[in-house]
Amino acid sequence: MNSSTMAESPYISVIVPVYNAEKYLREAIESVINQTYQNWELILVNDGSTDNSAEICDEYAWKDKRIQVIHKSNSGGAKSRQEGLEKSIAPLVTFMDADDYLEPIALEYLLIKQRKTDADIIWADCQSIYEDGKKYLFQRPNFEDQEITFSMALRDVLTYSTLCSIWAKLYKREIIINCPFIATKIGEDVLWLLKLLPQTEGRILRTSEKIYNYRILGQSQSHGNSKNLITETYFFINKLDEFSAENRTDNEYNPYLSYCICFNIEFILKKQGIIKNLDEELKTLMTKHLWNVPSDLRERLNTIRLTNNNFVNAVILTFSFLPVTIKCNVKKIVKKLIRKR
Repeated sequence: MNSSTMAESPYISVIVPVYNAEKYLREAIESVINQTYQNWELILVNDGSTDNSAEICDEYAWKDKRIQVIHKSNSGGAKSRQEGLEKSIAPLVTFMDADDYLEPIALEYLLIKQRKTDADIIWADCQSIYEDGKKYLFQRPNFEDQEITFSMALRDVLTYSTLCSIWAKLYKREIIINCPFIATKIGEDVLWLLKLLPQTEGRILRTSEKIYNYRILGQSQSHGNSKNLITETYFFINKLDEFSAENRTDNEYNPYLSYCICFNIEFILKKQGIIKNLDEELKTLMTKHLWNVPSDLRERLNTIRLTNNNFVNAVILTFSFLPVTIKCNVKKIVKKLIRKR
């Protein structure tokens, strides 16, 4: 596909929130410029950067009329994506982070798949790389293209059985324009997909093609080891629990919501070391949701399973108002249930 065959109006909008990304921004922009498919618009949303990112954005916009820049005060990635989406005019939309980059064939590949199937979302994969350029060794298995429903995709998102990102996907603009992004530093992608997928009865084509390169940065919110990381994970867990409470009659999703909640509680447990360091709210949530997790998924919760005695004690804390004799019986029952799972 070359530009001479394309209509003047862009067919794909590429939206990139930019915040202090001068180290990798040129590579990100040039990965779009060098696409084999050329009928695109690139919307760079400068989110109040304090480095040279704004100047880099303006430089490329001056050179290429397909590139637009929005300058705004800092308000986070969610609002930046929203402003970029509202500014976009193409019928198809994809997102990219400013420190990542696309494979040269990415847009062409996504568009071919979309035209062939008329799917509402083309759901591709990524290659994770470290700052030094080395590839992250874990890879999801390759598979033949799969047409799946939105409900199937939601199940896989909540169980982390697929790429749970906003990027590396091609969306019909019409299905996402009225689904605002959620501002949070941990779990933003999952929460947005959790909001988008149940409200749209559409079709998804899932492919294992790695069209996107995701850079794992040491200081990134999702890969650090700070108190902020734990705090933001608490916030994410509470958002999931709120969604579970709002949709408690929907038995189709709630077991997977419970798994996602327990999985993230386990993440905090790994960071904090032992269960007794969890606050009472999380102990209660863990007790509440673990029993709702399907047995096959419960097997994945390794840290909780390997600290059975601590978990039993956490359960007993929830029933601390009971007489000692009854608590002992509850403890025996819980241990027996854990062994049976």
